[in-house]
Amino acid sequence: MLTLKPTALFLSILFFILSIYLSSYEWNTKPPAAQYSDFMHKRMASYIEDMRAFQQYITSHDSISISNDSIRSRIHQLRISYKTIEQAVAYLDPESAKEFWNGAPLPYLKKNINLGSQEIIEPVGLQVLDEIAGSDNPKAEWGNLVRVSTSLVESALPAVQFIQQTTFSDRMVIEAARFDLVRLFSLGITGFDTPGTLQAIEEARITWSIHDSVYRMYQPILEKNVSLKDSFERALRKGNDYLQNATFESFNRAAFTREAIQPLFQQWLRLQRVLQAEWYWEVSPMPQPFNFTSENFFASDFINPWYYTNIPSRYNKKALMELGATLFFDPILSKNVQRSCASCHSPEKAFADGLPKSIAMDFKGTVQRNAPGLINSVYADRYFYDLRSNFLEDQMDHVILSEVEFNTTYEEIIHRLNSSSTYVEQFKKIFPEQREGNYINKYTITQAMSAYIGGLTSHNSDFDRYMRGELSDLDSDVIEGFNLFMGKANCGICHFAPTFSGLVPPYFKENESEVLGIPATPNLKKPIPDTDPGRSHAQVREASDLYHHSFKTVSVRNAAYTAPYMHNGVFATLEEVMKFYNKGGGNGIGLHYPNQTLSDDPLHLSNAEIKKIISFIHALSDTGVQSLRPKMLPKIEDHPEWNERAVGGVY
Repeated sequence: MLTLKPTALFLSILFFILSIYLSSYEWNTKPPAAQYSDFMHKRMASYIEDMRAFQQYITSHDSISISNDSIRSRIHQLRISYKTIEQAVAYLDPESAKEFWNGAPLPYLKKNINLGSQEIIEPVGLQVLDEIAGSDNPKAEWGNLVRVSTSLVESALPAVQFIQQTTFSDRMVIEAARFDLVRLFSLGITGFDTPGTLQAIEEARITWSIHDSVYRMYQPILEKNVSLKDSFERALRKGNDYLQNATFESFNRAAFTREAIQPLFQQWLRLQRVLQAEWYWEVSPMPQPFNFTSENFFASDFINPWYYTNIPSRYNKKALMELGATLFFDPILSKNVQRSCASCHSPEKAFADGLPKSIAMDFKGTVQRNAPGLINSVYADRYFYDLRSNFLEDQMDHVILSEVEFNTTYEEIIHRLNSSSTYVEQFKKIFPEQREGNYINKYTITQAMSAYIGGLTSHNSDFDRYMRGELSDLDSDVIEGFNLFMGKANCGICHFAPTFSGLVPPYFKENESEVLGIPATPNLKKPIPDTDPGRSHAQVREASDLYHHSFKTVSVRNAAYTAPYMHNGVFATLEEVMKFYNKGGGNGIGLHYPNQTLSDDPLHLSNAEIKKIISFIHALSDTGVQSLRPKMLPKIEDHPEWNERAVGGVY
């Protein structure tokens, strides 16, 4: 028999108790990311049951046997259930979130369609249900209710079940939380998610509570980091205070964003650094527009402009931008050596030209559409009003080859540039890998021009600085105008913040276009429809009535400098634009656009409210990139008659 000394016996018992305690501690206090997985998986299981219950409820009744209030209640319950898992599922499967769960309630063309066989897909998901819930008679939409409930179970349910198998890391938890805050700011509190009921603030409370729950999982490891812990709790408390008793129209979105969402966005980033969790680029080679280390939605580094170009990282971007600037202002690119890119995109007018439609080559009429401003235009996945260009580099093709614009060819331009030793040396220095004698070619020209456009970014307006905390105060009309823009006026559901364009957050990889019903003249009392077909005639694969009269949603940043407005320059002032929107677009003024995506319901904005919205738009003015204009142009040795050409041309 083994006999232990008292000391050895004590140590054995202590070790035994300690081992039990440690095993119990490991069992009951999983790492935060593991707790997050458990939490979200349970919420997903609950959502799955809610989807099934919703389908069972709809398919086991008919429109006669249940009440409108009962339908609304069921839809509300399902939407709230989804909001508890949106942070995780939209992060892991954004395509399914858009297509099956909570995408816009608008039909769309099926992706990867074969030429000659197009299929228009009717929308499904929770935004469709929200529109039904917000209608006067939801029972009248019984067919839609059955269709959507069936789709949720057949399409969305398997996707959620698959996501349930995911194990989250700290990096994934934090990224999901930060994307969710961008979504809450740009889509949630604007009412984009709730087009029928406008229960955006109630749903925002659910979203905010999930952030609080996730923070609590990490709270124990922050006990020694008092500063970060206090910052988290201060932001969460501020958010609760703003959301507690707010209504959709009364909600102070500016204060909520500045004092709650932005600070929480920053604290999640600080936590990632404290945990020394890996970064996105350490686990994936795929570039992203979202900057994972940015601290503010209104910072210049929040979205990476170079994501939208095909410029290789090996090139010196500063030198490339300078070369692009010279080309942009050089009329040598046009047939008559009088017109440059700057002819229609003047720096003094935020790179627009102040005309309804730009002047055509040799002053023979006009081009097809208005010249949009170019500052921040790089933030897009497609270009031109009709979205006909898939890449920034392709834009030049449409300008150079157009008979009413440059009316020349790449061959002619290359020949002219090769006649300048200055140009040849510049191209050779930037593109040394090109074959000797072929430094100037279509590729190198478009790379330089793309770099210049990509560099025309600016985020230093008064409103940007205020939202970054660099300005302590801002005119109350500007703040109220922002709140109206993002709320009652419905501007923010198409002009998504922070780009205030159609670039869709939170991933910023897709551009939207809209059918607004733009008239041909500014007379809204006797409107005449505009005949421009827009997107439906831009690409063969999108030749559909769905996109007839559909145009890209451009940014309202610097709109104070880019009048007149719309693709046809029909409205001379922002007041005219707001009056048009206030009446419900084309359909609202009596035109007939069956595919209008803008609601034809009047906004009921007062003149005072319209003035405040315009004050906000003016506060987005920032033309600080004008200094990129070259002082002189390279000499063309073979054609001395061209050496007196003006910087920017003579148009």
